[in-house]
Amino acid sequence: MAAEEDRALALSFFELVGRGELDAAMALFAEDARYWNPGTGESDLEGLRRLLEGAAALFDGPMTMQIAGAFGEGGRVAVEAKSSVKLKRGGRYANSYCFVFEIEGGRIARLREYCDTAPAAVFAQG
Repeated sequence: MAAEEDRALALSFFELVGRGELDAAMALFAEDARYWNPGTGESDLEGLRRLLEGAAALFDGPMTMQIAGAFGEGGRVAVEAKSSVKLKRGGRYANSYCFVFEIEGGRIARLREYCDTAPAAVFAQG
């Protein structure tokens, strides 16, 4: 049953972020949790919060995250997803992802975000 609980925890992160409940989403993480993506590298929770807040400031409405699948085993959950969001500057941002969550003691200890770096680079350039 632990794998299903871990999977539910990982998916709840996306639900909370999608509803704009950033504080609740961040509460799912262990105090010393780490986050990594190919663009910014590794950071702590404050780095993840700044990234999410900065991105949300550029969005014209919530980002939708379509979950294609979520698979868990041994304290790890992999989530395949696609995002789409309208941008305040016009146009849309869309990307494909694989997120890897490492769960320890019922909390997210590590989150790695793998994405298509081409659209991410265009988005970051503004």
